[in-house]
Amino acid sequence: MEYINIQNLQFRNMEINLLINKQEIFAVYSQEQKKTAAFLLILNGMNPNNGSCLYQNQDIFDNKEFFKQRIYFDFNEIYLKTMNTEFIEEALMNRFSASFDKDVFNKCVQTMGTRLQCVVKSNYTFTEAGNTMVNFALFKALDKPYITINNPTIHLENAKIIETVTTGLIDKNKYEVIVLGLDSIKNFKDKLDKVLILSDYETYYVIDPKKDSFLLIADDVHLHDKVFNIKRNDLVICLNNYTKEELKRFNSYKIKYSKVTFYELGEHLGAGNE
Repeated sequence: MEYINIQNLQFRNMEINLLINKQEIFAVYSQEQKKTAAFLLILNGMNPNNGSCLYQNQDIFDNKEFFKQRIYFDFNEIYLKTMNTEFIEEALMNRFSASFDKDVFNKCVQTMGTRLQCVVKSNYTFTEAGNTMVNFALFKALDKPYITINNPTIHLENAKIIETVTTGLIDKNKYEVIVLGLDSIKNFKDKLDKVLILSDYETYYVIDPKKDSFLLIADDVHLHDKVFNIKRNDLVICLNNYTKEELKRFNSYKIKYSKVTFYELGEHLGAGNE
């Protein structure tokens, strides 16, 4: 079932046409985090789209009915300076008329050991990882069917905590729509249905991470569908839309290449992209 229909969206010198469906785990990935964030802000009706992004045939920009159904978080941002659930509940009700499940919040805080990641003075000061954890706890304590989370695992290194967060986000039984702005590819291995790739070349690709593959190859004039530029060693990553004849030609020209999956891309894109 359709969630948002994007028709001729002018974005970063691209014209994007895209259908985002309910009951699919949809991710957005770019080497430039600001590009991902800018797209997600449009997708959540926070920035104008010139009538090109439609929810139930209505422009999503500043759409109150749309806002009632969706929630947007960037886990790299600071939303809380306390873990006092009474204060949080009152603030959310007064500002947004939003219900807040204190039991769910406290359970998430306890499960991840969030209190070990903060210093308590007049306000709570969280470590970077602690801020991600408390943002996740806050998100889980709210009840919206359409979710968009940017930087969902940013600053997290503990494998158990990462698994708690990623599993908690991809719950199709609880959420009708799941959109993720990936800070890490490997943390969501085998958990995504569709990925919008915003390339380094003012192009975009919508891929199935379970089926589509890529080529890691030296940059060359004969290449097409280039996706990412690895500047440190003059390699590029291309979507593997190459014919057998084209691959044979690379071999005859002694142009070395290797095939990689979407989930292996982070190994080649460097720190901050894994």
